[in-house]
Amino acid sequence: MGSAFWGLLGGVLVNIMPGAKRKQGLETLNVEQHRPPIAYIISYGILFIAFIGLPIYFWIRYGLTVEAYIISVVMVSPAGFIFVAHCHNYYHCFTETGIRWRNWRRKVRYFDYHSIYKVSYEQTSKNGWVKIRSTQLPKRIKLGFDTNQFDATILYAQLQYRVETGDWVQVWEDERFQQILSGRPGVRFLQDHAWVKPLEFPRENG
Repeated sequence: MGSAFWGLLGGVLVNIMPGAKRKQGLETLNVEQHRPPIAYIISYGILFIAFIGLPIYFWIRYGLTVEAYIISVVMVSPAGFIFVAHCHNYYHCFTETGIRWRNWRRKVRYFDYHSIYKVSYEQTSKNGWVKIRSTQLPKRIKLGFDTNQFDATILYAQLQYRVETGDWVQVWEDERFQQILSGRPGVRFLQDHAWVKPLEFPRENG
């Protein structure tokens, strides 16, 4: 199962838990954002069920057997281990010049904002999912994340500046960019510009 599946699963779990959504508009420059705490609780909960919960259930109901314990561990624990790896390894980091992220297999990638050529947004009843393509990434690789799990205010400000001015931000201290950033642009920008059809920019060589 791919990272998109586990990301979407994490989004579903986060959205059904009250208060689990990450607050937006925080100071996140150069901050490695991992999944929300509730995702850690759920992932370790799956392991608890696999190694302790189900074996106890089988013991009470049928009498504990080696076969039942093996079935519990083999059937349930892989999902728990993968989810735990996602929580500990996966992060996004928005810098002044680009985005760095690490997948659940600990592969680190980076691309500059000016290399972005396509941004698409999908809205569900509970959350949103953004996908970004860059000329600095292999064609088969794209950055995708749940907008409720990560604060992408810096990315939204970069995109809004590009749409308004026709150019990418050259220096972090740019007056207009700082005005946009201070306004804390949110996912509404993606809903307005990348929902019906993807937001596309002329490709620049990485």
